[in-house]
Amino acid sequence: MEQRTCPVCGTEHTRRGIYCSRQCGRRVSNAKARGTTVRPPAARFDCAWCGQTCTPGENVAPHASRFCCRECKARWHGEHEAQASRAATRRRRAIAKLEAAARGAGPTGVRVAGPCQNPRCRAPFVGVHVDSRYCSPRCHRAVVRWRENQSPVTKARKVRASVERSRRMGWRDQIPAARVAARDGWDCAICGQPVDRDAHAPADLAPTTDHVIPLADGGAHSMDNVQLAHFICNARKRDLLDRAEIAAAISAP
Repeated sequence: MEQRTCPVCGTEHTRRGIYCSRQCGRRVSNAKARGTTVRPPAARFDCAWCGQTCTPGENVAPHASRFCCRECKARWHGEHEAQASRAATRRRRAIAKLEAAARGAGPTGVRVAGPCQNPRCRAPFVGVHVDSRYCSPRCHRAVVRWRENQSPVTKARKVRASVERSRRMGWRDQIPAARVAARDGWDCAICGQPVDRDAHAPADLAPTTDHVIPLADGGAHSMDNVQLAHFICNARKRDLLDRAEIAAAISAP
């Protein structure tokens, strides 16, 4: 029989029709129904999901042009369809609000509010009020929760909860860091160098309180068992007890 070249995937075949398979024929029919054209076969491409280099007819199907397998195609479409559906929902709501305002049935003051004020969203939307700042109630609630967590009242409540938790764990003696620093002369007890009084953790030279005998090894949380230390020295010391090991740890780059 006469050998033909499939115009869709470029495969050589001897079938009666012009296409090598029903799948190529369906691709042409679907493209005509959508008013588009079928893309020519790619000599080599990278999978849009996993990034694998594919050559049609060798390590992937002859008609493949974007994905290496059905699993990658399903995962890619699943992720992008979810994003597209959320964007389409916002567009439908915005269009409905504009149409209602044009009929006089919606609230007045319709305007394009621009990007959502939620830093993690920033999606464009159309607001129905002059003070519209969020694309959805979900973004509004997220910003409200973030502001509540950043308020001084919430931070003070977290500090009180931390203190109560420490007392329940047996840390009943509250040791002020300023008293420890004044006793040690504002010098790190591990390396002997002065600490930076104006620095705060996690700065390397920030003053911190270190337990001479770690609490994990049975050390007490008392003035006799605490010392002033740089933040970086305290972090490198960890729960070591041997002076040689501590010296080697803090001298490591």
